[in-house]
Amino acid sequence: MKCNDTVDPLTIVGFINSHQINVIEVISSTLVELGRPLNFLELGPGVGRSTTAWINHLPKVVDMHVLDSWMLTSENFSILESLLQSKNYFLNFNENDFNKTIKFLKKHGQFKLWQKNIQDNPNKHKIKKIYTIDFMDFLKSNKEHYDCVYIDMLDSEEEIINCFNYFGDSVLICGDDYMSERHPYVTRAVHRFIEQSLVNKNQKHLYVFPEANFYAITSIELSVHIRERLTGK
Repeated sequence: MKCNDTVDPLTIVGFINSHQINVIEVISSTLVELGRPLNFLELGPGVGRSTTAWINHLPKVVDMHVLDSWMLTSENFSILESLLQSKNYFLNFNENDFNKTIKFLKKHGQFKLWQKNIQDNPNKHKIKKIYTIDFMDFLKSNKEHYDCVYIDMLDSEEEIINCFNYFGDSVLICGDDYMSERHPYVTRAVHRFIEQSLVNKNQKHLYVFPEANFYAITSIELSVHIRERLTGK
């Protein structure tokens, strides 16, 4: 399903929901206001639903890189099965789509499934680099500067704090699972980092999107544009 020369991310079986996709659109629309080329890193592209949402909406001045160890298995993915009947999760896929995705994942693996879901998107040229590496190994070898980081692959409070500190100079660090009962460590890490930035007088602004369980930690520079986009002022 395509609309306005994009692929609808909701046609891809995946974890992020329609509310989160709307937030991605809001945040992406503010980046062009910075008026310069930007490097964007997606940590944990899953099987392409979030990647599709980002490349649909990121401005042309943004180069996107994706990083994953690409070790997602059908067993990891099976948590979605329990969400199929949830009326409040807005995943927007059916059991038939889910079963087809599981079958492909078992046969070909996560990376091939991600490629399959991205291949027909007219905006896939925005993806300039793909890393196949563990995040901690990436930290040891990375030489790129990233202005924007989307986090959806770290599984502990300390890992997320390390990530926040590593990308502390970025204009945007964002992710989902904020105030999520299943991932309470995300919320704890966000609050720790904001408190730490206040102590260090390294001003950061926290924007929370409760309906989407989404957070955005921004620089002062970007914060102005997000506030304008959200309030119309």
